Amino acid sequence: MNYSYNRNDYNYANAINYDGRNYYNCPMTIDIDGKLFILPFGTSDRLHEKEENNQLIIVNENQPLDYIGMAVIDLNDNSVAYCFLSGNDIDDSDSPANGIFDLELDDQIRVLDNYLPY
Repeated sequence: MNYSYNRNDYNYANAINYDGRNYYNCPMTIDIDGKLFILPFGTSDRLHEKEENNQLIIVNENQPLDYIGMAVIDLNDNSVAYCFLSGNDIDDSDSPANGIFDLELDDQIRVLDNYLPY
């Protein structure tokens, strides 16, 4: 799987998951083997990827701003699932996501997978 990011994509309307919205600032996109997807990430987020079962899993984290998220792009059906955690989701000692910034990528994925909308 070959992919590349565009952190300010003026051609975002060509993305598979484009929903007709006009963005004030052009969103980040990823081109995966010629398929373009909009990503709901900040341009200064740290990105970590894992390929698995014809899916690309991308964790975006911004520790100074206290948030983390994950996108799962399924190349079989071109679907994108996304979750986002911030503030109390991460900092509450009773939260399963507490301390998530200190976890390895696979452990972060396991925690974040519980928050995906599927």
